[in-house]
Amino acid sequence: MSLLTDRGVPPVDPLRDQDGDPEALFKEAHQRRRRRRRWIVGAVVLALLLAGIVFDLAGRGPGGPSAGSTHRAGGSKTGSPTRSENPGTSSALTYPAVQVMGLADDSVGWAAGENGLYLTTDQGRSWRTVTPPNLANEFVAEHVGSLDAIGRSDLWLVLIDVPGLVPYSQSTDGSDRGEGIDRSTDGGRTWTFGALPGCLQACGANLTVSFVDPEHGFATNGPDVSGPTMLFATDDGGATWTPAGSLPDLGNILVGGPGPGPQMEFTSTLDGWALTGSIYGYDAKQVSPGGVLYRTMDGGTSWTRVSGLPAKAQYSLPTVFGAESAVVLSNPEGAPDQSSAVFVTHNDGQTWTAHRVPISNARLSMKGARGLQFRFAAVGPASWKIDLGSALYSTVNAGHTWVRSVPKGRLASGPVSSVVFSSPRDGMALLPLTECSTAGECLPSLTVTTDGGHRWEPVRT
Repeated sequence: MSLLTDRGVPPVDPLRDQDGDPEALFKEAHQRRRRRRRWIVGAVVLALLLAGIVFDLAGRGPGGPSAGSTHRAGGSKTGSPTRSENPGTSSALTYPAVQVMGLADDSVGWAAGENGLYLTTDQGRSWRTVTPPNLANEFVAEHVGSLDAIGRSDLWLVLIDVPGLVPYSQSTDGSDRGEGIDRSTDGGRTWTFGALPGCLQACGANLTVSFVDPEHGFATNGPDVSGPTMLFATDDGGATWTPAGSLPDLGNILVGGPGPGPQMEFTSTLDGWALTGSIYGYDAKQVSPGGVLYRTMDGGTSWTRVSGLPAKAQYSLPTVFGAESAVVLSNPEGAPDQSSAVFVTHNDGQTWTAHRVPISNARLSMKGARGLQFRFAAVGPASWKIDLGSALYSTVNAGHTWVRSVPKGRLASGPVSSVVFSSPRDGMALLPLTECSTAGECLPSLTVTTDGGHRWEPVRT
């Protein structure tokens, strides 16, 4: 059975439910949101495919880079997805509709679709279903925030707006929906749910978690709360949490940032990084775009803005290598009127060196691609990749030279939705399907590479 099949949720009568169960209102709104998203995603996918074909043809015209040139620039419900044995075969009913994916650590990758949460511990060569019981019969990808891991056994899954987590007797808004963290100590075979203190229904929908070893970790309440964004710490693997302070600028800046995934990360029990999120005024106009990078060196008690980076730019969370080196992307959202660059430090953030990228934000906008944060991967202090779907740019010398290649074996040309690399050779990417299911779902498919991005194979059910 494909991940694209509809779950057959019965229609809701809004007039009847307004006089009855208040939870039905949430279900009705939830279904409307899903229907709208199907139409939107389908339209976006079609637009991206057309824009990608036009852009790629234009890029190969006079003055455009040629393939291989060097640039001087700076589960279904019944099973788990596996890699395709025949990448050239296309079927909308055999490729899983994966909406979100990421790396929990260098050895653990994850993906979530409508019917399941999936895990790989061998760089995408094989996958297994690890859906927690409290997400059974739910649209899993809509309720998963992020996954963190230490090794292959200890996992922490952020849950968002999940029905059934809150007893009605404890509900604060007439709903049984709540947020929290599922923890597994056996690689996802079993899960235990827990919530941050006072946060089961009162801490927003964007929780963030970061562990440095199986016992010690940090978490924040979401940016949708009133008052300061609090930092919590645990020394027993997340069984219990205690307040550890507030996030940057005494909580007046909200963690969230412009990029995908968690915007707070600790590399030790003392050393951590955090991004500020967008701030809006009472008139719904944006006051601050966020993306300001902060650092703590005392376990979150105090935070200081990272120095040595241009003050007016936005940034991603750093990718840290060892004790001294880190890589940060500037202006990761890719606004056309901004320039992006890669900043590198080799002295623990005391100084940073800027390196150019081979594609401008204006060109990304022309192609209809999302910002660079969705397609940039640092696999080493000097080894980076930018995957546009129809073209892959790679450097092994910190951007002094870039090599452009055309990925092979993908189902569709055009921009990928997102890409991650766990090593110079192993990566995962989401890209549009060329066909949709009979239920009208046009959702991205998951592909993997084991040769640095030259050839990709779709993950199949």
